Amino acid sequence: MADSTINNEREQRKLYLRARQRMILSATIGFLVIALLISLIGAFGLFSPSKKTSVVKESNYGVITACPVKDSVTMNPSELTVRVLNGTNKTGLGTAVGEELRNRGFNLQGVGDYDSASVLERTEIRFGKNSITQAYSIAEQFNDAILRMDNREDALIDVIIGSSFDDLIDTDKTPKVGSKITPLPNCEDVSKLKNVPAAPEHQAV
Repeated sequence: MADSTINNEREQRKLYLRARQRMILSATIGFLVIALLISLIGAFGLFSPSKKTSVVKESNYGVITACPVKDSVTMNPSELTVRVLNGTNKTGLGTAVGEELRNRGFNLQGVGDYDSASVLERTEIRFGKNSITQAYSIAEQFNDAILRMDNREDALIDVIIGSSFDDLIDTDKTPKVGSKITPLPNCEDVSKLKNVPAAPEHQAV
């Protein structure tokens, strides 16, 4: 009788251990399957909005602009004259950005409000056909700005602050003076850009 009870207990223990092993094995396989699915989804880019955002940024947010002259390099801030216009409803933002650009060595012509009926969504760097290198050089200070060419003939660069603006890029992360300028992938030769917008009223440089 005692032997039968012991054998029964042993059998029950074996059954319990087998059931536990199956449960652990099933849980492990389930975890691995889920991990594999997540990896596959990530590989196909469904969880990568930052990649899409990066592509949009690199293509100038869909705006066709002028290509820089071949082998052009970033200019010294002291050679550039900029005006900052506040295109947001945040009072004093244009002044703050203008002062910071002045502190970084840029020639600040002035600060004002952008004459628009609505808030500008994204910061724009406005320039003419004769100041493409200057515009690309100033753009290196911003991480979300659109380069947009208008019909001005002079060298003044307008920085129109948009509501998406957060801060300038840290100075230790901006390219050094003399660094080769990388053209935007969707830029075109300046001679092909037609019907560009009118430049805001300004004092020519």
